[in-house]
Amino acid sequence: MFIITKDLINSMGEKHTGCCFVSTMSDDKRALIARLRPACVHKFRLLDDDSIVYLYGLCNHFNDERAFQPLDFYMYDLGVTSIEYRVNGVWSKL
Repeated sequence: MFIITKDLINSMGEKHTGCCFVSTMSDDKRALIARLRPACVHKFRLLDDDSIVYLYGLCNHFNDERAFQPLDFYMYDLGVTSIEYRVNGVWSKL
């Protein structure tokens, strides 16, 4: 699962902020995010092919294929082409 914490491409910066991708969305969105946020400890950012950052977020997976969920989710909607995770203070491309 992942949570978008900062949206840099929309004029108000709020279209995708707070969005999360989980298997169920039955709870109130803010309560759900508050409950899931402690599990999402890996910082990521999504970039386009010109290395422009579109979104920042937090994810609960880093060492398996689920680390690509944010990229897969926004690839066609926003045109992002890569995901980077913050590892030891440095942004690293997967």
